[in-house]
Amino acid sequence: MVHKEGLEKLVEALAARRLRPRDIAVFMAVMPHVNLRTGKAHVGPARLAQDMGEHASNVSTSLRKLQVELCLVRCRDRDNGGYCLLLNPYICSIGGPQKRGFLWQQFQEALE
Repeated sequence: MVHKEGLEKLVEALAARRLRPRDIAVFMAVMPHVNLRTGKAHVGPARLAQDMGEHASNVSTSLRKLQVELCLVRCRDRDNGGYCLLLNPYICSIGGPQKRGFLWQQFQEALE
């Protein structure tokens, strides 16, 4: 589910030129990789670049910008020890309000 308030923040970041359209495209490219049970996306810049027909360095730059704007975070997955991406649940989330609260808790923990 995409949330109106979160989209407004993305548009605001675009207008202020903190994000570029390609950064939003990278955010959108992460979305199909989100596991619907866990809310985690096990995808890296190389795979996203392949999906988008972009260079991995451009995708990495966009991922860093998205992290600075708190659109997503990169964190270590406790289950398998690998890295994953968590989308900000106030922009895009899965499940109902309880699941959204759990995702927000995970998102905040990843920021620390």
